[in-house]
Amino acid sequence: MKTNKYRLIIIIFFLAVSAGGVAVSQSNLDKFLLKSEDEILSEVAKLPDKDINLGAVALVLAKGYYPEIDIKKYLFQLDKMAEELKERIGNEDKPQNIVQIINDYLYKTKGFISGYTVTEGKGTEGIYLSSVLDKKEGQCLGLSVLYLALAERLKLPLYAVGLPDHMFVRYDNRTQQINIETSKEGNNLSKNEYLKWLKEWGDEASEKLKDVPEHIGKDYENLAKSIPMTSDDLDRGGYFKNLSKKDVIAHLIINRVSNWVYISKNDKAVKDIEKTILLNPDYPQLWAMISNEYLKIGNMENALKYIEQALKKSPQAFLFFNQIAVLYCRRSEFDKALSDLNEAIKLNPDYVGGYYERGYIFDKRNEYDKALIEVDKAVGVCPGDYKSHLARVKILYYRKKDYDKALEELKTVSHLRPKYARPYYIKGLIYRDTGDYKSAITAFEKCLNLEPNGQYAEPVKKYIEEIKPKIDEE
Repeated sequence: MKTNKYRLIIIIFFLAVSAGGVAVSQSNLDKFLLKSEDEILSEVAKLPDKDINLGAVALVLAKGYYPEIDIKKYLFQLDKMAEELKERIGNEDKPQNIVQIINDYLYKTKGFISGYTVTEGKGTEGIYLSSVLDKKEGQCLGLSVLYLALAERLKLPLYAVGLPDHMFVRYDNRTQQINIETSKEGNNLSKNEYLKWLKEWGDEASEKLKDVPEHIGKDYENLAKSIPMTSDDLDRGGYFKNLSKKDVIAHLIINRVSNWVYISKNDKAVKDIEKTILLNPDYPQLWAMISNEYLKIGNMENALKYIEQALKKSPQAFLFFNQIAVLYCRRSEFDKALSDLNEAIKLNPDYVGGYYERGYIFDKRNEYDKALIEVDKAVGVCPGDYKSHLARVKILYYRKKDYDKALEELKTVSHLRPKYARPYYIKGLIYRDTGDYKSAITAFEKCLNLEPNGQYAEPVKKYIEEIKPKIDEE
């Protein structure tokens, strides 16, 4: 036990002191853990990557969200796992065999699984290393950090690699690269396989969303989209490259920002964003993520500032042009938004978001035929994108009063999102407007059944009370 305790002290101490076999006492560890998160991150920002203990920093960040966790306990757990892996690896020197040993250990022996869990009042837990270790479940970021925390203890050349809304890890000894997809039990996927998967993510996410209520589903919405990309798109966006440890730490902080926003603690969200900026991440997607979080809390000025920062780093990234356009749309600067959307679609004609947003602009300009054309293009590019179908419903019902086509389209929306109340709310309105009061009641009651305390509950109850006397009259 004394040996383990000594190793734990050294691990933590490496956050502030360069590696070199420095002997420290238990009091040094205790003093270090008394430092604030801000102090620790300030020190990390000044360190070279090789001297940062990512696992320890990840646990410090987890404690910032879950103050009750015991960092020492999890460091000991990581040490123990690393020791077990070291014995299994032995004298093996072939990278593919080493990677397979790690994969088998984590997924078969230890039983880790990939999962995306949102807990009411907490947000997403699977990003935190402590939660991943406790539940043996995590999303791509959390599982990637686990791999990296073990690799740095074993002195293995593993790096995080970024994709839009995704992360995996890569073994890279400069002569051989092996991609390790943490959400698929460590499978080695090629660049082309990732491109195919990006296109299919929308379908996979849609299946997961079928059984998710609407008030929870909003936290999965970013997953439920297809992102068709070419190899050039990945390169132009700065994706598919090895990330630094500071980039990974910034990822962890930004994802924690999302959790703060989820539980309406915007003051803490802003403080975390400032911590991310302190690390000065080099990965363009991180600046886009900062922009998105500012958008969520309503700070449009900073949202625009940081997406422009992302675009400076990757001036031909169509996703960044699309994100800038979304911000201009929210500011009702539609000419600027259209210009950026046109650029995004020129760079990637298969991206559904570009057509969806152009439809939004034409709708706002009361150009409903043009709006419908754009939404039809979005549906054509990605038939499983329920938002595009719903946008089509809104134009058909609210704008063009084409009730029959709107009802047909709502069937598709309900098929894609069976647990969503919104389609039944709109159905109820259509039936009410067309005088089919019994069908309206049925639709409104289904809406209430799905979301008894949702955003539609009060107006639906009011509509039901208004309609009932009309049924009695009939």
